[in-house]
Amino acid sequence: MVKHATPKWILLAGGILTLFILVGSNIHAQEVIPRVTEKRIGFHGIDVYINDNGSATVEERFFFNFLAGEAAQFEKDFVENTPNLNEWMDDYAFVNPHIGSGGQVKNIEFLLNRIANGEPTLTMTYTYPSGLVQEITVESQGRSTRWKLSEIALVDFIESANIRIPSNTQIKFHFPNSSVVDTSLLPQGVSVVNNVLTLTNIQTNALRIEYALFTPIADPIDFSKIVQDFQQSPLFVVFIAGIAIIGVYIALNREAFSHRIESYVIEHSEFKTPPKQDIDADLGNDEGT
Repeated sequence: MVKHATPKWILLAGGILTLFILVGSNIHAQEVIPRVTEKRIGFHGIDVYINDNGSATVEERFFFNFLAGEAAQFEKDFVENTPNLNEWMDDYAFVNPHIGSGGQVKNIEFLLNRIANGEPTLTMTYTYPSGLVQEITVESQGRSTRWKLSEIALVDFIESANIRIPSNTQIKFHFPNSSVVDTSLLPQGVSVVNNVLTLTNIQTNALRIEYALFTPIADPIDFSKIVQDFQQSPLFVVFIAGIAIIGVYIALNREAFSHRIESYVIEHSEFKTPPKQDIDADLGNDEGT
């Protein structure tokens, strides 16, 4: 039996096909998912709302300069990662709390918004029960307390022992309405308007933020408000009914009340009519003389 050799062109075609399969598999394995990076954050806004008791709420907003495919991938990742912070950080390392220490963060929430051109933006909110600001002293017989921003508040922005806030980042600290920020401690370039301190595009090795929180004086008693509240309460009806019952009782017994009042006045009057027997005795004595 004679064996026929396989034509060379068939062997060549099979080799080329195998090569294409291997190359295609390798390309698929090395496919890069189009995810936006920290370098393409167009604007990073951070608002820190500080309460009277030292707790705080933080809101971070991320605006991106997306490349092709990144916006769609970001929306997909939002659905898959929310609300797990660790999953977010696996895909986007820059999506993490930038204020304070992450271990003290509570109640993290994520929200996807859209700007005018339809591209997505990310908002992340979280709370600090305590630790972001620290009470220093109590002054003026307890009328005010002095607080300072904790060293951990801006730890995420420390580079080579300096605090550096990039030009595309804006941090606003909203202090309580009854507080006054000590502007004498602030470096040049830091502004305070209406108890809102803004940090952006600065680099400093000494940032000391302190404020005095004043205890408000108790409001004067508003009697008109008390009367108004009483008139709107169920007790007002009971009060009116009680007054009406007392009025009816007095009207039905007015003669008895009048007699009692008259008797009381006579008994306690300084001008009393002398008893009759005393007058008669005096007259008898006069006739004998």
